Amino acid sequence: MSTVLKSKRKRLKGAHHALYLAMLLSILLPVLLANLSFSQVSGYAYCSGLFTGNAYSIFSYPTSLNNMLSLSLLAIAVMLLIVGMLYAIGFAFKIDKLVRFSKGEIGEVIITVLIVLVLIGTFSISSRITPSSPPVSPITGTSLFSDSQFMSACTEAANVSIGLLPAAISFTVQGSILSFLQSLRISIEPNFFGIAFSPLAGVSLITKVVGMLTDIAWGFVLLMAGVALFLFIIFAFFPIFLFVGVVLRTIPWTRAAGGAFLGIFIGFFLVLPALLSFTLNIGAISIFSGIGEAPQLSPTYAQYDNGASVFNFYDNFAGTSLSPKWVANGASYTVNNGLTYTPNQNYDMLVSATSFTSPYIIDYYGEGTASTGDGGVYFNVQGTGANANSILWAQRGSSGSDAFYVYTSGTYTREARWQYSIDGNMHIYTLVDGPNNNPLIAQKDYSTKESFTSMPSTYNSGSFGPRDFSGTTYWQWVRVRAYPPNGVMPSVSFGSVQTTTATSTFPSGIKYYVPVSITNSQRTAAPSPFQQMIKINEGNYASYITYNGVAANFEFFTQSGQVLPAWIESNSSGTLTVWVKLPSGIPASSSSRGVPTPSTLTIYLGFAGKTTNLLSSGGICSSGGSLASCASSQISLGSSLITAFGSAIGSISYIKQPSNMIGAFVSDVISPALYAIVGAIISILIAIDFAEGMGDFLGSPSLKSSDILKRLV
Repeated sequence: MSTVLKSKRKRLKGAHHALYLAMLLSILLPVLLANLSFSQVSGYAYCSGLFTGNAYSIFSYPTSLNNMLSLSLLAIAVMLLIVGMLYAIGFAFKIDKLVRFSKGEIGEVIITVLIVLVLIGTFSISSRITPSSPPVSPITGTSLFSDSQFMSACTEAANVSIGLLPAAISFTVQGSILSFLQSLRISIEPNFFGIAFSPLAGVSLITKVVGMLTDIAWGFVLLMAGVALFLFIIFAFFPIFLFVGVVLRTIPWTRAAGGAFLGIFIGFFLVLPALLSFTLNIGAISIFSGIGEAPQLSPTYAQYDNGASVFNFYDNFAGTSLSPKWVANGASYTVNNGLTYTPNQNYDMLVSATSFTSPYIIDYYGEGTASTGDGGVYFNVQGTGANANSILWAQRGSSGSDAFYVYTSGTYTREARWQYSIDGNMHIYTLVDGPNNNPLIAQKDYSTKESFTSMPSTYNSGSFGPRDFSGTTYWQWVRVRAYPPNGVMPSVSFGSVQTTTATSTFPSGIKYYVPVSITNSQRTAAPSPFQQMIKINEGNYASYITYNGVAANFEFFTQSGQVLPAWIESNSSGTLTVWVKLPSGIPASSSSRGVPTPSTLTIYLGFAGKTTNLLSSGGICSSGGSLASCASSQISLGSSLITAFGSAIGSISYIKQPSNMIGAFVSDVISPALYAIVGAIISILIAIDFAEGMGDFLGSPSLKSSDILKRLV
């Protein structure tokens, strides 16, 4: 009887735990999902904001914890002093038991020191392998725990979640429309006599199919959103396990607990992000797959704009409201498929919610008022408040000159000056902020107007935003992309057209392909991710290529067949300018006996049939619109259902092809996401098992000197 009661209690307790967990997830995941969708950002920008924005400040530890590592090492030193004194006492008074105890404890303290040194060495090696600028741990305020694998894994997890939002929203809207149509009932019953029927009741099968696909899509979205949140929690909180574990392991009576804490730290802070970074970088590439285009090139503004999946930061200002990517401080502006900025104040009033650290590049496509225009770009803004210290590229019309300024406490210090850049016409303006602000380069349509190499490095990180002191500043779109190796963009060359074969892996529908070699001649690797400009001469591929703003039949992919996100910037004089995202960057060149050997990465330009359209249909959902605008855009898809539903079920082509819907879902949603999701689950399980094993291993209550090497290995 007691066994049965205990079993029931365990089941009841487990049910309670499951209920509490479900309640917690029901609170956290919708909030995170809303943040993911309404933030309208790529995974990189979202994770940058998560690690360095408001959430970072909320979860960060007090400043007093910054010295916890020093305190932990101090505890080791104190314990070493104590056991040293015990050894001296035991040796002096011939107390063999005390001598043996002291020797053992000295060995344990030495092992704890070695563990700390190995962990610090691990971080050092990691920073050398991944030289990008990751976020800083809130615990130390230094780069000791700034493992960039956290950003890499978080970025890919968020990309999966954001990338699946269009499918989830599309199925939700279409499912609602189908349910409504299914419920329609026609009643012809004068005087309560006649007939009543539901002409579209036969769509119940397709409604169930759409409902099933909706559940799967939203499940994937929430799962990967949870992974991104979990990574942030680990980054913010788990270093405490190292500090406490070091102290507890130094004390004989808490050594097992100390080993458990260290095991948790190693398993989750070191092993898990490395595994997730590897699996998600491989599996999540194609979530934002396909070719997209600049918003003004599409027949409907931003219809095929996938810029958020290509660049580190991107906004096309679609719709009529400013996205949460920006912080406005009393600025005067209007948004209407572009940003018109007219505050006429000589300080920053509208800045990005995300900050960036040099080196990086800002491009915007826009214009200013000719002659009297006085606009520009504030960058490395110190915070998101108005009138913050920053650096300024002042752009002026023909009545003035462009200049670089350092702005501090209301005072502008001019550092460089050159010819005006505003002429009243649309141009692509580029600001290249090199390492520690040197060089600082201003370009107009990629033609360098100023390259300044003596810029103060006072402010080398921060937000950015538009400036307008006179006239009007207009931005069609703006983006942030990676700085090329040593400021030199890798070169591009094309091979010959080849026909696809059944023995190789190619994206679906690709009939012909061209090898594209991207060569890095610098001894510095291109960062991950990296945006590479590729210019395609349409005349060279006239028999294969189609592009007209409405349709494009080409895309880029890797040797394994995974499609790379790409964005068409312009189509001018028979030349297509395309930006391709390389998730893993490009390795540095090498040198053998003084002879440099450039590093070459080969990707492929694939062509489908000339009537095939491969333009990304994510549009507003994946490029910058809010969740509401994304949903409204999907209603246009659902409206085709209403048109398709005729007077007879037999004439409804949509119902006749449920297999097409399932097939599209499997190829567009399941296939690209499944590898990433399975990889994430397996990575978490491995980290848990590793943490448990390391905890037992490091927390052993006894240790012989001969075991030291075994333990470390």
